[in-house]
Amino acid sequence: MSRNARWQVIESIAGLSPRGAAGIVRGTRPAEWLASGSTADDHWLFDPALLDAAAQMMALWARAYRDAAATATRYGRVVRHRHPLPARMHLEFTPTESLESGVVRGTAVFSDLAGETVMVVEDLECPAAAAPLLAAGDTAAAESLSA
Repeated sequence: MSRNARWQVIESIAGLSPRGAAGIVRGTRPAEWLASGSTADDHWLFDPALLDAAAQMMALWARAYRDAAATATRYGRVVRHRHPLPARMHLEFTPTESLESGVVRGTAVFSDLAGETVMVVEDLECPAAAAPLLAAGDTAAAESLSA
């Protein structure tokens, strides 16, 4: 799926491992999304781009460690520990299900740059479908075939 700039909030990926994934994300403000551009209330209760970033991080992990395409189908409890959220945050995705299940589940924790938890998305869930060998733009798969 193609995402326009407002959904592209993952700034960098710090790492992927069997235990999870981590990166740096930036938050958005309502004025960036609303046609009126009003700044009267320039803070979200829950930034939709951050919820999507949690799902994207889970999908990246599923592709790397389950060789599966994954799209979030369920968000569990979302807990915000601070208002407003900082402009930039660490995002850590931790899977919570065994590799044998047909579903990827996990938790996404957003922390400020000092390491304080600012938001948690619990029980992210997506079915894990076998990924096509050559997805559009999948250069790693293409390189392994040509080697």
